[in-house]
Amino acid sequence: MNRTKRNHKPENMKSENTFSLTLNMVLLRSLQEDRPADGGRLSRYSAFVYLLEHMNRQPGTVTASGQEIFLSAGQLVTSYSELAAVWKWSRDNVRNFFLALEKTGTVSLERRGKATVISLPVGMT
Repeated sequence: MNRTKRNHKPENMKSENTFSLTLNMVLLRSLQEDRPADGGRLSRYSAFVYLLEHMNRQPGTVTASGQEIFLSAGQLVTSYSELAAVWKWSRDNVRNFFLALEKTGTVSLERRGKATVISLPVGMT
C-alpha cells in the first residue's frame, strides 16, 4: 500500500492556527442545536451562525437607516442595537463581539451613520 503524505495547505497560508473550511449551514445548525438555551440569549457561536444566515448571498442594494447601501455577497447591514435585541445581549457585548472578530480578521466593519456593514470573507454557493 502506497501512502503519500499530502499537504492540503495552500502555499501562501501561514502555519499558525488558520483553517479554511467548506461546509453547509445544515452542519452549523445541527451543531448549534446541541447548545443549551439560555432564556433565548444566543451564544457567541449562535450569533456567528446568525450572521452567516443573514448575510447577502448576491450583490444588491438595501435600505438601512434611511440610506441606500450597496452590499456585496458576504455582507450584512444592521446595527448593534438591532442585534442586541435579537440576540438578547447588551449593545456593549455586541460591540465587543465584533471587535474580537475584527481583531482576528474574521470580519471587517464599516460604520455608515447608525448602520454597520459587516463583511465576512466567505465563499458562497
